[in-house]
Amino acid sequence: MLPSIIEGSVLFIDKISYRSYSPIPGDVIAFHRRERGQVVLYIQRLIAIERQTIQIKGCQDFPADECGVYVDGRKLEGAAFDHSYYNSGSYNFCQIGAATGDHCTMSDPETVVTVPEGYYFVLGDNSRNSLDSRFWGFVKEETFFGEPFFRLPWFVGIAGSDHNPIISRDDLGKTVRALAQTIHTPTAPQSGFMNGYCEAWSPDILPEASSIQADCLVMVQPGMSIQAAIDVAQEGAVICLGEGAWQENLVIKKGLYLKGAGREKSVVKGKNEGEPVVLVHSSGAIEVAIEGFTIADGKGFTCAESPLHCPNGLSLDGRARVRINDCGISRNAHGIVAGGSVQATIQSNRFSGNGLHGILMIDSAQATIQSNVISQSGRDGICVRASAQATIQGNTISGNGTGISIAALAQGFIYGNIISANREGIYIGDSARAVIQNNQIPGNWGAGIDAGGSGQTTIEGNTIPGNRYGIYIGDSAQVVILGNKIIKSESYGVVLGYESCHSHTYEFEGKVQGSNNEISGSWRWGCWPDPSILCIDICPDDLAFLVTAREGCYGSSCN
Repeated sequence: MLPSIIEGSVLFIDKISYRSYSPIPGDVIAFHRRERGQVVLYIQRLIAIERQTIQIKGCQDFPADECGVYVDGRKLEGAAFDHSYYNSGSYNFCQIGAATGDHCTMSDPETVVTVPEGYYFVLGDNSRNSLDSRFWGFVKEETFFGEPFFRLPWFVGIAGSDHNPIISRDDLGKTVRALAQTIHTPTAPQSGFMNGYCEAWSPDILPEASSIQADCLVMVQPGMSIQAAIDVAQEGAVICLGEGAWQENLVIKKGLYLKGAGREKSVVKGKNEGEPVVLVHSSGAIEVAIEGFTIADGKGFTCAESPLHCPNGLSLDGRARVRINDCGISRNAHGIVAGGSVQATIQSNRFSGNGLHGILMIDSAQATIQSNVISQSGRDGICVRASAQATIQGNTISGNGTGISIAALAQGFIYGNIISANREGIYIGDSARAVIQNNQIPGNWGAGIDAGGSGQTTIEGNTIPGNRYGIYIGDSAQVVILGNKIIKSESYGVVLGYESCHSHTYEFEGKVQGSNNEISGSWRWGCWPDPSILCIDICPDDLAFLVTAREGCYGSSCN
């Protein structure tokens, strides 16, 4: 995909938008193929959709002003197609029956091919050196992941497997490994298991504040009403708060940017019993940015029928797209509740002392929760329920009930966090799905990770020291455990819900796969620190494959 995407970039993949509309020719899309026993993620440009015709006229066989790619008889032109979509030769295409082949080519430059129903035709932008639809055929709609939208300028390569796709380091149309691949893949390679990584949502739902407007349209000083300024402001206005404190409850129903003088300098506290300090709600699509002040002391702890109607710090509802950045959110019922079909970016905030959850996501809300400090919540630091979806990355989460809880039908991608000194580190329950990757999970009172219900969880590359249980797996959970360091557990490093493993009376009816883990150094009585005593760090013994190089499987549903 050079020059469009530089080799070695790290991309996030957005699949949310394409639930509402289909990709169109010219879009860059992400999709997967199985090659030589591995799932490979490709990122290429969509050229034609079903029922459209394709012809490539190579410059070797046609005049320079004619050679190129033709869709429905018209040559592709414009910025999106201004790439090397031809070679010195001419190409025909694999027919649908050969679409699973690796290198099927034909040579007649005059052939015109129709894209079958349910398929796409794609090319790499650097198509002089690209394996794409000219060689292995059309792309099935069901293998489509989404649209790359966010790039980081670094890359860490990891060998591939069914649940951990690998991207080739050459520029043959195979570009970079996405940090956040989808857990919505319609046809996962292993039935009943998650394939790859949870999708991420854009950390740039709104532009940076400076790009919205350079200057404050309205300056509100202590003694003036913030709500009055909101009510009279134009759509998209920038409202700035001076240094000082206010006591009022704010309702935002229009797109605007509310900016404080700094987290320690501007403070808004609740006034009305049982109401959120800040409510953002709209039945239509609006964009709201909230930055640089403290939101505290929601008044009372009486909640109405919904968590949105509590004395929360912020309640987000409807179709709003909201960025919350560099705020202090303290001593409320919930710190933030996101519901409806809200899309939120919650970044670089400090949550402390909220009576219920630090962040609660419900309904079909979606959020990127990044680089926050979340502590001393009465229940969970972050709780994702119902059909909500969250990317949780780079946060410090400590001293809460549970650090992160994903339950009901929710989905979460949990990456690069520090989750410590909670009653339990991470809980995955009900029918939730999650990927837990590259986190530090030390010193939680219960399990570092507790996977239960019938949820599906991939646990990879984490360091999990000093918990009571490193990983506890119960009920009918399906779990993949790869390359973790699970050490110095008070009890077992990995344990299933068997009566023989501990005092509980549950039976485990799920499935465990994995390999290449370090599971050692239990602190159980009689096991440590005397090195002459053999300490069994897993229970039951049938999980011994977790510490081997060859992946194994345990459970009644293993094939």
